[in-house]
Amino acid sequence: MNQGPQKTQEWEAKALEELVKSKESLKVIYNNADSLKDLLEHIDKFAQKLTKNVKTTQIRKFYDKLRSLEQKLEKSKLSNQKKEELNEQVRIGVLSLKPLLAYAVGRNKQLRNLVDVLNVAIDKVKDYDDFKKFVEFFQTIVAYHKYHGGD
Repeated sequence: MNQGPQKTQEWEAKALEELVKSKESLKVIYNNADSLKDLLEHIDKFAQKLTKNVKTTQIRKFYDKLRSLEQKLEKSKLSNQKKEELNEQVRIGVLSLKPLLAYAVGRNKQLRNLVDVLNVAIDKVKDYDDFKKFVEFFQTIVAYHKYHGGD
């Protein structure tokens, strides 16, 4: 039975979501070579399917917002802000990305699988280190998307 591109993309998205859900945090994945290898294989497969329906420019607005948040949090960290305050800023910052992602899906239903994966990863962000791994996670998706011909 031949699955359509949307169905295979959906399947790859669910596999990636399950991998992220199964771990305590993204830090756990990134600090273990076997887990990281598994994650990269899942992202590679997912991004390959994603290129069929999603252009890089469609995820650029989210990436820009993420980079802006990263710079803001970096300044807070450098100013020796209390750890609890920084972690609260992180949680508020990443949660504020969810409406932006929902809006993107509202404009283009083809982004739903990507947004579902990102929402699962966002839910794993509890502190600054988690956030840095989330940024790396998203950059990895974008990198493999580009590698597989995403424009």
